[in-house]
Amino acid sequence: MPTTSQRIWSIPVLIILMIVAFCCQAARAAGDEPWIETDRRVYQGEDIRVHFYNAPGYSSDWICIAREGAPDTEAGDYKYMPAGVRQGVLNFRSPRPGRYEARAYYNYRAGGYIVSARSRFKVEHPGQRPSPDRGYHEPGPPPPGNRGQCIDQCRDDFEATLAGCREHSKPGYQRRCERKAKEEERRCIDWCNYR
Repeated sequence: MPTTSQRIWSIPVLIILMIVAFCCQAARAAGDEPWIETDRRVYQGEDIRVHFYNAPGYSSDWICIAREGAPDTEAGDYKYMPAGVRQGVLNFRSPRPGRYEARAYYNYRAGGYIVSARSRFKVEHPGQRPSPDRGYHEPGPPPPGNRGQCIDQCRDDFEATLAGCREHSKPGYQRRCERKAKEEERRCIDWCNYR
């Protein structure tokens, strides 16, 4: 028969075990967030490899390549993921030069055109000297509550891109390069704020 002191100690131990279990479950759920990324940020005619992670594995999961800024309802070049596969790689042919997004649509039949994850990249003409495009990226899923570091990275990348604009751009194109860099910084910060 347990004594009174054993019963008193068992209640706090039980509470601590429940808290630890809850924290572990929350941490595991944060690590299970679906995300995708391309193997490069700038392509020059190579095939585009889109890596996907933590997909739900439905037969209606698919990834597409669409122009940046196109509505989420525009399917672009798309491929379905194999049913039951939670992570892997899909290969796409390189589109015409421009800025694009890889977009993941999970459980399409139930969810419709809701983008579950996206990754931005750029396609340039083959043989073109690579542009200073360090500020153009969308990092993998940042840790929860780390918005300040994400914004700092956007600003650091903006400064590096500005330096590249000044170093590599012709005088007539420098201002346009700087405007695009500022626009990319704004998009990056928006992404940090609304992720």
